[in-house]
Amino acid sequence: PGLISLFNGKNLDGWSQKNGTATYRVEDDAIVGKTSEGSPNSFLCTNKLYGDFELQCQVKVDSALGSGVQVRSQGVGDTPEGRVNGPQVEISLDGMAGYVYGESAGGWMTPDQDRKPHE
Repeated sequence: PGLISLFNGKNLDGWSQKNGTATYRVEDDAIVGKTSEGSPNSFLCTNKLYGDFELQCQVKVDSALGSGVQVRSQGVGDTPEGRVNGPQVEISLDGMAGYVYGESAGGWMTPDQDRKPHE
């Protein structure tokens, strides 16, 4: 009770692509992102701001790429071209998944001594 689903499983209503030229689509009740060679980082952002939240999601990631889920992030200039910056929970296969990175905000936010590669 009281939980809000941010993704309706059908389309990307309520979401906007920011920065870069990656594309996003809905396929089999999932959001699928595709990188664009030579593009700067791209972000799929909710159009609404949220206060306290509990995030539950399932992800698949290409072994050649890194990704993440931005939380409490902001876009520069609040335009589609504005660079998104802030905390990002890493999604990757390099052992750093789950740690927090400061996307365009100075590097790792999880302290070095607490960041050990997962197996």
